[in-house]
Amino acid sequence: MGNKLVSKETVELLTTAKPELNSPNYGYGFGITKRGNETVVGHSGGFSGISSTLRIYKKSGYVYAVMSNYSGGMFLVHSKLVELLKPHTLQK
Repeated sequence: MGNKLVSKETVELLTTAKPELNSPNYGYGFGITKRGNETVVGHSGGFSGISSTLRIYKKSGYVYAVMSNYSGGMFLVHSKLVELLKPHTLQK
């Protein structure tokens, strides 16, 4: 997020919806969700024995990654983080 590895322009390109490509809630590799005034971008995945998620709150600057060595193991931590961040990310 400090634009050391990827330029600010490229981050914006990757994390912006592409409605012109029939993808109103997806950028290049990142899902995009609006929550009030906050835009949350991220990607989740898993396989037998692993699961992970990345979330970037563009306006407020919060970023978290959860990785687990259990199938679906990241969901409990992810849900708690969403709950904890809600008051900080939905402010007007």
